Amino acid sequence: MTEPLLRIAGLCKTYPGADHAALAGADLTLDRGDILGLAGPSGSGKSTLARILLRLVAPDAGSIDLDGADLLAAEGAELRALRQKVQMVFQDPLAALNPRSTIARLLDDPLRLHGIPNRAARIADLMARTGLPADLLAKRSHELSGGQRQRVAIARALACEPKLIVLDEPVSALDVSVRARIVNLLLDLRERTGVSYLLISHDLALLNAVATRVAIIDAGRIVESGPPATLFRHPAHDATRRLLDAVPRLG
Repeated sequence: MTEPLLRIAGLCKTYPGADHAALAGADLTLDRGDILGLAGPSGSGKSTLARILLRLVAPDAGSIDLDGADLLAAEGAELRALRQKVQMVFQDPLAALNPRSTIARLLDDPLRLHGIPNRAARIADLMARTGLPADLLAKRSHELSGGQRQRVAIARALACEPKLIVLDEPVSALDVSVRARIVNLLLDLRERTGVSYLLISHDLALLNAVATRVAIIDAGRIVESGPPATLFRHPAHDATRRLLDAVPRLG
């Protein structure tokens, strides 16, 4: 049996001055090539888990195994190599992309940082794979549409050929007409590259449509997980039922 790409065990985090833990022993696994949806109410620990996974925040306890390596213990060259394996696409690409940099510079920076050769050819390939015309390379992010900016963010995340991309509400800031095209792009890139996704979203319909498995987080713990068809039809935990009850219905 193949080892999971990502295994999180007993992850705990309490921020200074907080009256409750952001994470209280979260456990999570993500298999290679899968799309794991992560859903939960605001303040349930989704963003903290993502930030720890990116080594932006240090946990109080717990472990993260990424592609067979201890992510939390890694330092120096080992940490740089692991950072290539996990990237993130944020909810708001305008806030996530440096407004002073051209698109060419935004795509070149991670390639240069990780010593990846043939950068110009790699950038051209990234633009083609994400459906962006080459003439956008000289522009800056504020000159692009919302959909184009998110495609740049996806291209940037793909630059170092990661094993895992964390998608934090990747389409919620986009117009309805653009969302389906971005989702289809993400699915196509997964099919081509084998990349795995951790998809954080409040949109249960999106998770039901694209996730291979869904985990529900509540009060800093994973309380339930399983295939979306089973989880959403037969929820076993009150937190899942509350999320489903909050979905607007017609009639």
